[in-house]
Amino acid sequence: MSLKTERSKNCRNNSVIVIEGSPCSGKTSLAKRLAKDLNIKLVKELLFKIKPNDKRRINFYINDLLKSLKNDNETTVIDRYFLSTVAFEEAFRKTYGQKKLIADTYDRQHFCALKLYPFFLQRSILKYPNIVLYLKISPLESLRRRKMKEKVNYRNPWFDIRFLEAFQGYCVTKIRFWYKVEPIIINGSLTMKEIIAILKKKLDNYYKFIS
Repeated sequence: MSLKTERSKNCRNNSVIVIEGSPCSGKTSLAKRLAKDLNIKLVKELLFKIKPNDKRRINFYINDLLKSLKNDNETTVIDRYFLSTVAFEEAFRKTYGQKKLIADTYDRQHFCALKLYPFFLQRSILKYPNIVLYLKISPLESLRRRKMKEKVNYRNPWFDIRFLEAFQGYCVTKIRFWYKVEPIIINGSLTMKEIIAILKKKLDNYYKFIS
């Protein structure tokens, strides 16, 4: 099943679709599929590795701003947005708060996130999404899929089941708070064909899909 549309006639101009979810839930695959089928711009997830106490964490804030800026006058699908950044900070602080050096660093970064994002949103520097899709899988399934993709590294929080639980718990409970929109929560264990079928029904009032 395809979600192809006539971009100039049917896609609402300058709308923002955000895809969130746990690692390995299928976010990137879905983002690519929507970008292709809807003929809209894809803004990819930033991929680079830094240490927890590295000051370059600010790059993630900058990346979120750049993602927002790339939406001007175009309908866009974003692979992760600022909810993921805040959720990561919150989950890290909750999971590893007993490690003082790292905890102090993340307390400062988390504080910055909670202050910066409302500031950016109030001044329209960041854009609220029009549609939020959340691909939900269990933390155990997220861990299983990651282990199939890369070598296990227990210093990486994405290999820590406690961290994964805290991350998803924050995302699911705070989507409405941060994005001001009712999310479409989808079972990430479904096939892509099944997910696309669900989205066609859910988004048919927003986009006039061509079968």
